[in-house]
Amino acid sequence: MRVVAQHNLWFEGRPRFRNYRLQGKSMLAVVPRLGLKSSDNRQMLRQEMQWLHRYTGRDGGQFNYSLEWISPYHLIDRNLNEIFLPEIEQTRARWHIFYDPVLAVRNRGLSHAIPVDFSKSKIAQMFRSDLDYMWSRYFNLNSYWHLRDKPVLYFWAVASAVKNVGQVLSEAQQQGVYVLGEVFGSPNHPPPVDGLTGFVASTPELQGLQVDVPTVLPIFRNYYEQHDGVAAFDRESRPDLIPAMSCQYDDTNFRSIIGGPQTRILANDRNDVEDFLRLAGSFAKKIDGQKYVWIGTTNNWAEGSTLLPTADDGPRFLDSSSGLAKIGNYGYEHLKAVRNVFFQSTREYTGPSLQRQAGGSVKFVDCDVLGKLRVKNKAKVDNPPNWMTKANLKELKDFEWRWQPENPRGVQLRFKNLDGLQTTLEVNE
Repeated sequence: MRVVAQHNLWFEGRPRFRNYRLQGKSMLAVVPRLGLKSSDNRQMLRQEMQWLHRYTGRDGGQFNYSLEWISPYHLIDRNLNEIFLPEIEQTRARWHIFYDPVLAVRNRGLSHAIPVDFSKSKIAQMFRSDLDYMWSRYFNLNSYWHLRDKPVLYFWAVASAVKNVGQVLSEAQQQGVYVLGEVFGSPNHPPPVDGLTGFVASTPELQGLQVDVPTVLPIFRNYYEQHDGVAAFDRESRPDLIPAMSCQYDDTNFRSIIGGPQTRILANDRNDVEDFLRLAGSFAKKIDGQKYVWIGTTNNWAEGSTLLPTADDGPRFLDSSSGLAKIGNYGYEHLKAVRNVFFQSTREYTGPSLQRQAGGSVKFVDCDVLGKLRVKNKAKVDNPPNWMTKANLKELKDFEWRWQPENPRGVQLRFKNLDGLQTTLEVNE
């Protein structure tokens, strides 16, 4: 199994807090474990990737990042080039562009209407120009996701927020692009695509509902059955199916600011999340020898559709402190659910580990990128390690490091991860 999830590079820290706050109010459904960080913070990205890979195979080979993209040279595009790409190249993970047609036209002042009409020449030309840019910058990179020997372009809202898009998507296919379209929950008949999937649990059919995860499972089973092996969409070959879901969904805070129906699809506990994952996984079929499941987002905090860990404050999963059942900070439970269902052979995380190696070296395993290392009796070693700067440490693969102590005389290492788990090791001659 390989996991696909949207990962956003649109966040800014102080002073603007873009995509954390709107009109001076917090949009967040849950509190990120890392707090309100900026997407141009490379260490933050490394920490996020370490967590995601830790629960899905360690080396990233089972993880696929779907990066929402709006336009060339935009904030997101800059963070993609300068921050994300240098990091993903160090792993076996893959990524692809999540094309957002609504924000693409709005960002360039072409239209604010929904659905976006691709029969308008300026909008169609925008997409053609964007496609040229993607070919020149991204599609041929080794880390870019390919299916059936074609670069994957995920086209969002293909069945609900766009119209007259068939011509430009056909042109993309003729150029050798694999078009993956979002279709779940929409009554509209989508244009020709190579693959069918969804995005998050809040599909158009479910918007405005306040339900728990068990309630939506039969609905998603219907989605999967409806599209499983379907030979529709005026194609001779059957489009691929990638089942999609999200662990939870809660846009209460976001919608209270921008308006519109609030949607809450809440898990009672980790068991609900695992049931949703098992259902989606049961409909996954091999594409190029691999099975895929789309699991919401890693960090769309305003929707609560996230995988990355939250703070530990307040009730776990369900928070009814205000009298209204909302999503609670779930800690690492979403990631644990993914491991338990799809990656049981992956070594279980039990906290940071400092391991003595042959030749006297120390190996740092499962030590958080942003964790804390305390070196006691630092003066009793010629080359004390510095976790913040990585001085005297050699980086290995899969977020592991090695320290070769020189002339140690009773040095103690203590490492503490962001979940509070810690370990110590005495180092002597």
